[in-house]
Amino acid sequence: MIQEKTKELYDQALRWIHQRKFYGIKANVEPFDTPKTFHRQGDDLAITPDFTALRNEQKSFFDIVLKEDARRQIAGRWRLMQELAARNGGKLYLFAPKGHKAFAERLIGKYGLDARIIPLY
Repeated sequence: MIQEKTKELYDQALRWIHQRKFYGIKANVEPFDTPKTFHRQGDDLAITPDFTALRNEQKSFFDIVLKEDARRQIAGRWRLMQELAARNGGKLYLFAPKGHKAFAERLIGKYGLDARIIPLY
């Protein structure tokens, strides 16, 4: 079963972001502006976070986790977002729908990433 990033998942994630008093939100859904796309040096990979937002002038990056995504590619995506967030004093947050949290935890452990997992139910 292939699961997609649905409007419901985006809505749940946006509620969490708003409740935590983030502002300047950019998202891959209407009516928000789309976050900036980053290109990794050395290959053609273009990375656009699902969300970016500010809190205390620190920019954080947010991504919705789906275990159907390619593991290596998603780990590279998260590593880049983690580095960009750290540069701006922010954090990387990963929204994990039911059934995807363990997948995210395994990847974070395997690749030594610094990210906070937020369960979505």
